[in-house]
Amino acid sequence: MRANELRSLTAASFDLDSPEPTVNVTAGYSKRRRDDDQPLRPQTAAELRAFLAGKLPTARVFKVPHRTADMLRADLATARTAWIAKAGTGQERREREDSTFLAYADAAGNVADFHSLRHAFITALADAGVHPKQAQELARHSTITLTMDHYTHTRRGKLAADLDRLPDLSGPGPEQERQRATGTADATARPDSVLPECLPIRSTKPFNSQQRDALPENQTAVCMSADNRPDSVEKRPLSTPAAIESELGRAGFEPATHGFSVRCSTN
Repeated sequence: MRANELRSLTAASFDLDSPEPTVNVTAGYSKRRRDDDQPLRPQTAAELRAFLAGKLPTARVFKVPHRTADMLRADLATARTAWIAKAGTGQERREREDSTFLAYADAAGNVADFHSLRHAFITALADAGVHPKQAQELARHSTITLTMDHYTHTRRGKLAADLDRLPDLSGPGPEQERQRATGTADATARPDSVLPECLPIRSTKPFNSQQRDALPENQTAVCMSADNRPDSVEKRPLSTPAAIESELGRAGFEPATHGFSVRCSTN
């Protein structure tokens, strides 16, 4: 939450006993001027339940200073001092002292101000695979552009890991063999069949005799280009589009989609 929103919260703002605990920010303090119910994780709700025990409903919950940067700077300095003190060896201590871990500002001049916590929260949602629209709702932003372009940050190591999720196309494998059967009825591809390289798409204009005569012997046009010329051929003696469509149906393909004269699918 934003600093002003935190300052506005009272004990009555929290609903911690429902199956889905929430905290409410009233329209007068919400940046988008509407009542917002923010969901809370069960672990957070459990800690807040203990923290709020004995407080009056109207009591302010958090004492957030107006200079939040001073608060963060002091907290980080305390945490950094404790972290350096836990170094096991002199070498490790020197390495920790030379690093910018838990420092208010890093070597690039980036500072850990209070609002950066929102950036970290939304970026963590993206790293966890949360849908952008849901991240927008959790961030309580008015537009998805604000969420994705300004508050979601990419990490170099994360980008490299994302590339590793792509399939390996360097050679045929069991998965590619299974994908040869492309029908929705889970049909098994016949190993002795020579499947076409391009599915037939019915053209609004039939082949003319010159186009058919120009095809090599024992081959039939499968796809049409924008100017109604054969785009590829099916290497079996199928003479008509209806015959091609019938044969492909028996091989486990979906029926042809009509009306897309310049498109074709690959097996």
